[in-house]
Amino acid sequence: MLHTGSARTDHFHLLNGIVPRALDEAVAIARLTASVLDGLELRTDRFARIARDSFVTAADVADVLALTTDVDYRSAHTIVGRAVRELVDADEPPSQLTPRSLAAAAEAAIGRRVEIDDEILRDALDPAVCAATRRQVGSSSTTSMQEMLGGLRAAIGEHERWDKTALEREAAAETALLARARELA
Repeated sequence: MLHTGSARTDHFHLLNGIVPRALDEAVAIARLTASVLDGLELRTDRFARIARDSFVTAADVADVLALTTDVDYRSAHTIVGRAVRELVDADEPPSQLTPRSLAAAAEAAIGRRVEIDDEILRDALDPAVCAATRRQVGSSSTTSMQEMLGGLRAAIGEHERWDKTALEREAAAETALLARARELA
């Protein structure tokens, strides 16, 4: 913020307000975030129910359809999208997505039926199974989540240690400053 192409310093007076306001905003955001997180209550059973009762795994169903049949990915997503839209229009839950309804959607979407195993489809519709199959870094698998949370805990611990050390240094500096002021007085 202090450097300009012309190397002129007449813009410094503008920064006297911008930098402190930016710092004040950062502090306010941190405090707001802390207060939100402090009052946060996670209801995992509700999350699980909502995930089961919605179509969050529709893309997974399309991926499985493409992997287990002779349908390309784009067509698989078109088929699943049509089947899901029909269920939503009929106010039906994801559990009503069956091999038969996918076959009918395929016939309507691409002009031919597709066959998918009922057990494979059931697994693709299960959010927990879908999450467990994702094993890449940053995924939703239990292992990946535990690694990420472990890294966050370590980072938080490191920040807490730094914060404690900084507060101790600050207190020591204040004590030394007051002692020196008393000497000079």
